[in-house]
Amino acid sequence: YMLGKAMQMDLELIEGFIYDVKEDGYKSVYDSIQGKKKDLQQALLKKFKNLFNKKEDGNIRNWRFFKEQEMQQLFVATKEECFQILEQLKNFSFSRYWTPGQSNTSQVQDVPHEFNIITEEEKQSLQAKFVEDADNEYADALRKRKEANEGGIPKFFWPVLVLSLIHISEPTRLLSISYAVFCLKKKKKI
Repeated sequence: YMLGKAMQMDLELIEGFIYDVKEDGYKSVYDSIQGKKKDLQQALLKKFKNLFNKKEDGNIRNWRFFKEQEMQQLFVATKEECFQILEQLKNFSFSRYWTPGQSNTSQVQDVPHEFNIITEEEKQSLQAKFVEDADNEYADALRKRKEANEGGIPKFFWPVLVLSLIHISEPTRLLSISYAVFCLKKKKKI
C-alpha cells in the first residue's frame, strides 16, 4: 500500500512537471510571436516585392515587355495573396491551457484556450500600410516600364554616358590640335 501511494505521488510530480514544461513552452511561443509582430509589416512587403518583381524562376521581371493591363492583373493577384497571409495570421489559433498575462498556474483551466496572432484592428492597420507600400511599388514598376518603352535613360546612367562621350571626343580634339600645329609650322617655312 505504501509503495502504491509513493508511486502515485511520484506520478503526480511527473505530471505536474510535464504540465509546467508545456505551459513554459506555450508562454515562450506566445512571447516570441508577440516580439515578431513588429517585423510583420516589413516581412509582408518583402513577400509582395518578391512575388511582384520576380518571376517564378527567381529572375527579375522586365516590365518593358508587359502591357499595363498585365501588370495590373499581376499587381492585384499579388496583393490578394498577401491579404490572404494576413487573414491566415488573424485566424491562426494556438491552443493552450495557459492564458496570456496569467502567472499563477493554480488558476489555469484544463480546457484549451485559443488566441489569434493578430487582432482585427492590427490586421486593418497592417493592411492599410501594406496597401500604401504596394501601391508605391506598382507606381515604381509603371515608371520603369514607361522609361524602358520610351527609350528614357535612367538618371544613374547619365554620368557614364557623359564620360564616355568625353572619352570618344578626346582623341578627335587632340588630332585637330596637332593638325593645326602642323599647318602653322608649314606656313612659317614658306
